[in-house]
Amino acid sequence: MRRYVPLLLVPVAAGFTLLMSRLGVAHTPAAFLATVLIAAWHGGVGPGLATLVVSALIFNTFFLHTPPRLAPSPDALPYLLNFVLFAALGVWFSSVRQRAEKSLLRAHATLEERVVERTAELERVNRELRTAVEVRGGTEERLGRSEWYLAEAQKLSHIGSWARSIIGWETVHWSRELYHIFGFDPDQGIVSLEAARKRIHPDDLAALDEATTKALAEKSDFRVAHRLVLPDGSTKYVQTLGHPVLDSAGQVVEFVGVVMDVTSQRRTGRALRRARERALTARFAAVLEERTRLAREVHDTLIQGFTGVSLKLLAVSNRLSGPTDAVQGVRDVLKLAQRTLEDARRAIWDIRPAALGQADFLAMVAGTARDIISGTPVALEWLTDGTPYPLDPLAQSVVLRVAQEALANVVKHAAASRVHIRLSYEPSGVRLSVKDDGGGFAVDAYHLRAGAGHWGLLGMGERAAQAGGQLGIRSAVGEGTEIVLSVPAPRQGNPVPGRPPGST
Repeated sequence: MRRYVPLLLVPVAAGFTLLMSRLGVAHTPAAFLATVLIAAWHGGVGPGLATLVVSALIFNTFFLHTPPRLAPSPDALPYLLNFVLFAALGVWFSSVRQRAEKSLLRAHATLEERVVERTAELERVNRELRTAVEVRGGTEERLGRSEWYLAEAQKLSHIGSWARSIIGWETVHWSRELYHIFGFDPDQGIVSLEAARKRIHPDDLAALDEATTKALAEKSDFRVAHRLVLPDGSTKYVQTLGHPVLDSAGQVVEFVGVVMDVTSQRRTGRALRRARERALTARFAAVLEERTRLAREVHDTLIQGFTGVSLKLLAVSNRLSGPTDAVQGVRDVLKLAQRTLEDARRAIWDIRPAALGQADFLAMVAGTARDIISGTPVALEWLTDGTPYPLDPLAQSVVLRVAQEALANVVKHAAASRVHIRLSYEPSGVRLSVKDDGGGFAVDAYHLRAGAGHWGLLGMGERAAQAGGQLGIRSAVGEGTEIVLSVPAPRQGNPVPGRPPGST
């Protein structure tokens, strides 16, 4: 409630405005506007809007009309609207300021948390280094404290440092860890550039030389990932980073840098990728096995039982000699049963798709279209373009199901007299078009995404996405509807849609 205390300033603003009107300054909402801004600035959007409403009512009732009246007159309306507009802008600005202030506070809190985490990490490292110092004992007597810290840090992180002069690329400095990375004995003395280059994989020398030359010309840093081949035949993966050192004239005099041994990280990453691929393959195999089991169970139980029901209905209808209406009713039930049985078989085909030959596939799509249109006043036009080529089972299923759903929508909702189906085989993929001359509808992108009232259209879009395709909807009230499905053509070497990469 403390946020709404600024509302008490409204009577003050009214008194000030009354005083100004007595002094000859009429229709001035400045005091009320200041009150709204103060309320929004200190209280937020809610108090600001409440102050705006109360101020607008008082300003309109007592200062824009004589005698006072609540409803605004045409003459006073511009003054009132001007006041409300600028007061609303002030409330909006206050809300933006408050959001920015909250974001700044959150960012500040996050930064403080990170500072605490980094401080804790530094303290942990310091504790480890202090422990290492105690273990090493007399090492501090041979090496300077900072040099020993650096050597231990490089050993722990598998990072070696180096420095080379650009005059003959003479070695200025090699750390002990760099000797270990390259497979040299640290006690043998400075390693020449030629000896170091012999340890670099021959296929990576060109990239390293190119990066070094470019860095020298541009006076910039360089970073190269390459391999080392050690005398025992083993291979290490490293990253070399270099930084130019400039003299007072701005010329490069030497390069300093580090070499990071990332062999263990690469091996760990490779092992993780292989484990992830095995997990994906196992998961896909389990899903495929479960889908196959469900399809088999439905076929062996529900469909077989429904087939028996249909056969019995057929036998009863053949023996029935009662009234014509009764016979026709039984036959209608039989047709419904047979159509439901066919839908169940198609559902199994969708769960467990099997690749069809192009002739069988085209015949199935055309047959499905004729079955849906059969018995309706809608005329069907069927056309195929291009040279048919094989599609994977998932793409065949998507084309069939989208055609089925689109035609069902035409029959149920479009009030159309004609529907035109065109299946085109193009180099980039298969294109299915279902176009009717019905009443059409206003395409609302938001509702199509949300699915409100358009579950069939949403389902068709999801099916298209499963096969890597796209679904387009063109419609307007009184101009019919066209559903366009595009499915990409299969490419040699591409994984079958619906299967994890790397699976066989």
